[in-house]
Amino acid sequence: MENNEEKQETAPVAAPVTAPVAEEDSITLKQMVEDMEDAEKTAQLLFATQDPQVCTFPEGYVPRQTVFACLTCTPAPELAGVYIFQICSTCIRQKLPFIAHIPAGKDVFCHSKLSAEQLVIPEDQKALMISHFRKRLCKCTDCTRIYDLADCEYLMDEEDDMTKFDEDSKKAIEREQPMSEGDEMRELVRSVGMEGAQVVYRGLNEFKRKFQELIDKAGDRIITEADVKEWTETLKKRPRHE
Repeated sequence: MENNEEKQETAPVAAPVTAPVAEEDSITLKQMVEDMEDAEKTAQLLFATQDPQVCTFPEGYVPRQTVFACLTCTPAPELAGVYIFQICSTCIRQKLPFIAHIPAGKDVFCHSKLSAEQLVIPEDQKALMISHFRKRLCKCTDCTRIYDLADCEYLMDEEDDMTKFDEDSKKAIEREQPMSEGDEMRELVRSVGMEGAQVVYRGLNEFKRKFQELIDKAGDRIITEADVKEWTETLKKRPRHE
């Protein structure tokens, strides 16, 4: 008996539409802007209470400033028990050791109570920092004399810490009035003159226009390193105003 049943045809199933998957090392334009804003806020907090163009090192110790020097770069006595928490970039590259380091788990800060085995230089070149360590520093006569000789008696000042530094920086930022666009223009004219300011603004407008072209050309796809290199080449070839 012949089978006259019609075979049911199944319609092809369309593949689901998925958004383009971003590479692991890619970021969005929003993330890039947020990173730039975070970096600007960090710089404001670091330099709000001081002029980053003025070196205060010749003045000796200045309470809680942004830039510190390690003892290697400072003409100070090499005494055990002195804690240096910031070291300069030169010493970081050369991997020079800190003067002294108490291993983790040791809660004794008086150098006179530590044996030679307890005062060691760590292999990983990292300093030990315990939260609110200033309150736990030994203030006996011997240790106080050591702080004075090493010019770090400020370590006993609990007001001279990062919390106070952050508070002062935030207050300085609040007091500072942001410059308006007109103020920025006048400051630029004072710096480079009217013609120079016009050249700067033309360059900024050209940059924004070319950047928008890059975004529009990419559409929904990820902008690659090759795209950026091609874009920078077009900027270099742009007509120059004499």
